[in-house]
Amino acid sequence: MGKDDFIFKVHRLKKTSVMRRLAKTEGAGVKGAVGVLRVKGKQIELEVDDPEATPPNFAKRIRKFLSLRGHILKVCVVSATGELLEEGGDDDADELAKKNITQHIDPSALVELDADLEKVSKKFKALTGALKKSLKSAPPVHREKLMVAVNYYQQAIALKSPKRAMQAVKVVKKLIACTPSGENTRGQLAKAGSDPVKLSKLKGLATTLSARAATDPAFLDRNYKGMQAMRSAMRNALTQKPSPEVAQLLREIKSGMDMAVASHPKAGED
Repeated sequence: MGKDDFIFKVHRLKKTSVMRRLAKTEGAGVKGAVGVLRVKGKQIELEVDDPEATPPNFAKRIRKFLSLRGHILKVCVVSATGELLEEGGDDDADELAKKNITQHIDPSALVELDADLEKVSKKFKALTGALKKSLKSAPPVHREKLMVAVNYYQQAIALKSPKRAMQAVKVVKKLIACTPSGENTRGQLAKAGSDPVKLSKLKGLATTLSARAATDPAFLDRNYKGMQAMRSAMRNALTQKPSPEVAQLLREIKSGMDMAVASHPKAGED
């Protein structure tokens, strides 16, 4: 577990020590719980090895983590002796919200509402191909953001809220566009052209690329050319003598790319 993310790893055969190590490599912090998971109908029971080391609100966080992925389950955290340590609620909040909202919908507006939902649905379906690619290539934290947006969209459709659904579609589209990959990197560079100001706005993408490349050699290999192209673009933009603020961002991006690609076997050949 970390301040800004939540890693949940489960395996039917691997030892808990292995799963904890895998989770820690993806998490931003050192806190976490290790134990055994049991599924009983619509309830999950987590038996933790060390109750004192278990983070607060653990059951609620796991329930939220699962609900974002479409699994509405009650979560119980217990000790090795079977003592109940914490519960993660058993009410389907999404269903309750749906009931509360639909009570105020004017029946005469349902036809128009369905037509609006259909328009939004078509926009979302047009993104599914790119969404699948992004989910496959994105680092854990970015993938989590995509999943939150997708589930927000699904909930908005269930609640018959075109406005909320459209908001979710826009967020999904934006997240897809900034998913770190060689294809996206070149696409973003093409949009920015040689404009120093537009190039400086790629700082977020560059930071994510650098972080992923530093821990994943295969990712670096796939995206090496795109990252090299970003280095060149920043170097060329700096020759245009942009404002001090923009120049600082360009230098930071270039520096990050320099460090990220340094470990690639072809780095010395460029």
